[in-house]
Amino acid sequence: MALLSLLLSFTGVGCVFLSWKGQLKHPLLKWLGWMLTIVAAFSWMNVTSAEFSWAYATLAVSAAASVLVLSRLELKKASNSKAKIEDKPGYQLRNLVPNLWLFIVAVPVAGIAALTVTPWVLSLFPLTSGNASVLGIYLLPVVWGGFSYWGCASQRRFFSHLIIILIALFGAYRVWL
Repeated sequence: MALLSLLLSFTGVGCVFLSWKGQLKHPLLKWLGWMLTIVAAFSWMNVTSAEFSWAYATLAVSAAASVLVLSRLELKKASNSKAKIEDKPGYQLRNLVPNLWLFIVAVPVAGIAALTVTPWVLSLFPLTSGNASVLGIYLLPVVWGGFSYWGCASQRRFFSHLIIILIALFGAYRVWL
């Protein structure tokens, strides 16, 4: 049963990955991939308890994504003729403030937002406090990485940064006031 769950996880992530890369154009393929990933998470419950099944599902999805990304890795030689970097000090100073802001949103603010969201979501499940703590330890880095990725990769950065900051402020309000 564990091999079936692992196969479902790898197949689901593979479908999503190939649809995002544009290699398979069928519109239902992405939804099939997400459904297989969700079914795999529930099939892990037949192998272990509910708490550890979500941990195994998260690890299986991470492993599948890592294998797929590494299998598509292309090492290219850098050509200096196309990319010319300015050596002027103003060039670096001009980019310092936006990159510093992006770092602040992606690391500490996204971490505070993840610390807020993860226990709140886990409180919605019927878990004992010990099991919720263990599952929170597994899921917190995933949620933090999701917030960081969303803050860095979003095309509408103002909106994503505003949402992450509001979640972090709400968490700080709940904890300290």
